[in-house]
Amino acid sequence: MAKRLLFVGPTGSGKSTVINILYNQSVDKEMMKKPATANDTSASVTDCFTTYYKLPKYAYTDTIGLGDSHGKNGQLPQSFRKLKSIVYNAQVGYHHVYICLPYGRVPSDVRKHIKFLTTIFSEEILKYSTIIFTHCEVENMDKDLYLKKNEADREICDLV
Repeated sequence: MAKRLLFVGPTGSGKSTVINILYNQSVDKEMMKKPATANDTSASVTDCFTTYYKLPKYAYTDTIGLGDSHGKNGQLPQSFRKLKSIVYNAQVGYHHVYICLPYGRVPSDVRKHIKFLTTIFSEEILKYSTIIFTHCEVENMDKDLYLKKNEADREICDLV
């Protein structure tokens, strides 16, 4: 049985690109365009949930970006409602969740995304999740350097 991996994060955070790298086992720019279109702008965003099978080992599920963080009339934003519906109605579960976040200070919208995920799955999701920081231009970036750079942000440091 293939391990089912779910990729979530804000619009334009690189979810599709990470899947392409894993699927094709290559960071070659041409290879990153397959199986899903991957661009470095949010003009070409994933607008549905798509699973790419690399049988027999993996099934990578690309999700819509959690881009609109403000719902209307107290409702969840549309992207959050879609994710919640997909997760609740899924016939299968996921083995691991990858949360893709653009590198840098973590804005309040991202905090809402993480809070939303823990609300859907409970705090247990964090045991089965990995945060992938994308769009990082710092060559020697590692966890310790990230934590030092964001030491004033206790909530994110505790999460990482």
